[in-house]
Amino acid sequence: MSSRACICTVISRSYLPFAQAWLESIRRHHPAGELDVLVSVVDGTPANAPAGSIGVDFAQLPGATQMLEGYGRQALVIAGKAPLLQHALELGYERAVFLDVDMLAYDRLDPLLDRDLAQIVLTPHVLAPLANGAFTTGDTGPEFERILLLSGVFNGGCIAVGPGASSSAFLDWFADRLHTHCRHDVTNGLHYDQTWLDFVPGMFDSVQILRDPSINVAYWNVHERPVTQAADGRWMAGDTPLRLFHFSGFDADRPTIPSRYRAAMTMHDMAGAAPLFADYASRLAAAHAAPSPSNPATTSASSSGSGTR
Repeated sequence: MSSRACICTVISRSYLPFAQAWLESIRRHHPAGELDVLVSVVDGTPANAPAGSIGVDFAQLPGATQMLEGYGRQALVIAGKAPLLQHALELGYERAVFLDVDMLAYDRLDPLLDRDLAQIVLTPHVLAPLANGAFTTGDTGPEFERILLLSGVFNGGCIAVGPGASSSAFLDWFADRLHTHCRHDVTNGLHYDQTWLDFVPGMFDSVQILRDPSINVAYWNVHERPVTQAADGRWMAGDTPLRLFHFSGFDADRPTIPSRYRAAMTMHDMAGAAPLFADYASRLAAAHAAPSPSNPATTSASSSGSGTR
């Protein structure tokens, strides 16, 4: 550990270009030495993590053996976030932030890294009721909010934790639930990790809901945080500098559709954010074309910190 804070993620090898673009965007605003970046590859080794990151052996994370036997790659990537956050705190980080790999940083991520934050920090999908007619899909406010309810109130792609009894209890519970119940089964109330997060504010102490419009901007909330580019080139989310955009479900081979999860949406719905998607597609293409250098930096995961599952 070379820093007091880390940003971490879990990927499969097919998402290495995403991880490279993700890492480069973070390093543009947080140079090496300021914070560490941990990456665990579910179907690879620590050496498969992108150069410039610290590889974490997924097979040695708590509960990994059980998950590897029972889950496909997508569920593994999602379920692995809880034990990876546990591992980060066991290493001694004062703040550990999990970010999905389909995100880009556009400014410093200080609102997620502040040591004065609660032990558990969650980001809601939306910050205000949806107005009718916000999207060309024709969804009313109640209908779009109902769809979000099926996915969970909070977005699992952005979770921050700091050391303490509350975060330890949360991560033990979260890891336990994800080891056996991380799947897409909305009929029975499950959408991978996210529907479990609905319980967190009521179950645990030291929970903070981060209502920062610059963090975790995505297709589901861009209507309330209009993205524009200022005269100096800086991207804005409403009146706030954009810090973190989530390209959830974006496929660079279908560049006119913001997300495969809401295929009826178009780039018209993204309004001022549409250029971000075009730029993201270019970054992914460049990452695909670049060679994949080996990464010698690794950290050993210990299974002693959270019991057996």
